[in-house]
Amino acid sequence: MAIVYSANVDAGFESAILDGAATLGASDPRELLVILFAESSVTHTADLHLTKADGSLGARFVGINQFWFNPNGQDTFKKAVPDMGPDAYLSLPASVQLRFYVVPFWAAMRQQHGPEATTNARNLYWLNFYPSTFVPNAPDSFIVTGEPSVIKANPLLANGKPYITAGDLSRFLIHRQKQEPHRWNELLDRVESAMGLRPDVLGTIFNPSPRKAAVGLGLFLAVGAGAAYALTRKGT
Repeated sequence: MAIVYSANVDAGFESAILDGAATLGASDPRELLVILFAESSVTHTADLHLTKADGSLGARFVGINQFWFNPNGQDTFKKAVPDMGPDAYLSLPASVQLRFYVVPFWAAMRQQHGPEATTNARNLYWLNFYPSTFVPNAPDSFIVTGEPSVIKANPLLANGKPYITAGDLSRFLIHRQKQEPHRWNELLDRVESAMGLRPDVLGTIFNPSPRKAAVGLGLFLAVGAGAAYALTRKGT
């Protein structure tokens, strides 16, 4: 009998995350997990439709990392998934989307911008969200976009401001974990188990911002080239 996970993510996902992190030079496989969770709750069928004022389709955002599909022009979906349309893509399990389409998309960005582009979740999320404005080694105060239509569509990212900064991306990644703690913790436990780490029965908030001071119990996990990532333990 096949194992059915409550998170509805196929059993090959963990290995795809670990392999993807290695391919991209990410400091930690969980850097990839937090982005995919923020974008879709790691739901391979996630499909957001945006309509124009006349009711016609303006854009779709599809799959685990929400590739942008523009029915009338260039987009990230056609570049990353040249061999099928969005409906067929949505039928692929999370591990297949990640291994054969999402990771290669990020790998191309790494080749374009350098290794810094894919070492941490903030930068990977930036490349996923608004790749045309990406700047390697930018501070958290750097303005990713002030485009009114983008701000309107992403109020949680803007957080009341008329613009979105690089630091807002990291903040939102943590916020999304808190929105669906049970689903997040199951996926996190699965990935951490594949990494050989002991799952935390109380649940863990993974802080994707590098070189930040620890909070909560102040537990640090040293990863990659000596970068420190804070893990915040939640109460019971």
